[in-house]
Amino acid sequence: MKCSGCGQEFPNLTKLKKHKPDCPANQDAVKPEIKKPIIALDLCPEEVKLYSIGHSVGLRVTGVLTPKGIEVQEVTLIR
Repeated sequence: MKCSGCGQEFPNLTKLKKHKPDCPANQDAVKPEIKKPIIALDLCPEEVKLYSIGHSVGLRVTGVLTPKGIEVQEVTLIR
């Protein structure tokens, strides 16, 4: 049996399955970490502060793209 990632030969399927998590071909395919943005409450309308923690709210965020990221200009409550 041959590993499709690195091409190494294995005598049986069990050894191939044990090799897969540590395969050097998998090390190259590291997934980028996705960061969730947080909008400061002082930028949000006063009504948002009345919702309880963990409650879903709908917001429309308007901003400008800058070299450092997105500069938030306005946040409005839509729900």
